[in-house]
Amino acid sequence: MVDLGDNPEGFILKPHGWRGYPIWLRSARIELMLGAVDPFPPAFVQWHSPFIHAYGVDAAVAMV
Repeated sequence: MVDLGDNPEGFILKPHGWRGYPIWLRSARIELMLGAVDPFPPAFVQWHSPFIHAYGVDAAVAMV
């Protein structure tokens, strides 16, 4: 498990990437994909819906 900041659950590093992103980190709150090349953004965040429903969109975005 990888600890990155305020995510108390930590992240699990998936053994393979996701759609051109070589690094895929998963937590109970979000999916975090890193390292894609142009034309894609270098980081991609996907929130899990229970996290959004528990905190609201503005708070969820601020936490990330």
